[in-house]
Amino acid sequence: MVQMSNSQIESFFQTPRFTVFGTNSVDGPPQLTTVWFLYEAGAIYVGIERSSVKYRNLTRDPRVALCIDGEHPDGRTVIVYGLAKALESGTPESDRIAWRITRHYHDTDEEARRYQESISDLDLVLIKVTPQRLVGLDHGADASRVSNS
Repeated sequence: MVQMSNSQIESFFQTPRFTVFGTNSVDGPPQLTTVWFLYEAGAIYVGIERSSVKYRNLTRDPRVALCIDGEHPDGRTVIVYGLAKALESGTPESDRIAWRITRHYHDTDEEARRYQESISDLDLVLIKVTPQRLVGLDHGADASRVSNS
């Protein structure tokens, strides 16, 4: 396995992928959820429901971890450790970022608009994660040295 450079990590973040978003439970194991994300200007943004366990955990402890996997056969994974902050809803900036997240995962503007309409009744919160540490690994870089024994 090979460490990814910062430019390789930033490039990796441009492809729509799922991330496993981890918050710290109050009394036990981490709470993990798969979510969409957007990487922009050195921050990672995710949208979550205000009524979710994730949100309650974040109001108590802003430390998070994300695992973004390239899936087979890609072999790359980026783990992000950082601090999360809820952004105010309904501002031009939060609306723009929420649209960019949605659009990132749909092929057309029309598909993205339909999706946004389908979730318009949810009380969503935009979360900004400021990375404190990034670990990018390319497991596929060693593929030529792996045997099928």
